[in-house]
Amino acid sequence: MLKIDNLENSYFKDIDTYNNCKFIDIEFKNYYNSVDFNNCYFEKIDFSNLNIEGYVFYNCYFKDCDFSNTTLSDSGFNKTEFEQTKFIGFYISESSLKEVKFTSSPMSYFNISDSKLEKVEFNYCNLSDSSFINLKLKNILFNECKLIKSSIQNTKLKDIDFSTCNIDEIKVNFEDLKGIKINQIQALSIIKSLGIDIIN
Repeated sequence: MLKIDNLENSYFKDIDTYNNCKFIDIEFKNYYNSVDFNNCYFEKIDFSNLNIEGYVFYNCYFKDCDFSNTTLSDSGFNKTEFEQTKFIGFYISESSLKEVKFTSSPMSYFNISDSKLEKVEFNYCNLSDSSFINLKLKNILFNECKLIKSSIQNTKLKDIDFSTCNIDEIKVNFEDLKGIKINQIQALSIIKSLGIDIIN
């Protein structure tokens, strides 16, 4: 993972690639061209309300940043970690997330579609009212997250463990449930969401 001591202080410039850079509490402006960030550290950077396309983040670390109401497409996150970073109203599509970790991040109304996720962790995140649509998932972890009123559509949930999460009023297709891991209370909630009446 990222070694912060090796990073150099830097400012955002209109260039195609950033290597070994540290960005703290500075303004980020949207660039129209694709940009690669390799081995970079971001803290207190506001990415909100931007339209980002074709960006790649490799071995990066984000702390206390803000991606609220940002749209991101055709991009990639690899070996990247987000801590206490806002993703409220964030939309990502046609992208790849591999070896990515989200920790203690507000992520309500997080929307992701038509993307591949592999070895992705969500730890202590609020994902209420979020949408997961047409995803390919592999080795995904949800640890003590809130997924209240979230929607999961056309996304196979085999081997994914939601047992430590709050999934009240979650919306999910019956055909995607095979192999899901949930506790007994959650099972009742999902049965009700499918329109099935339980008679005592």
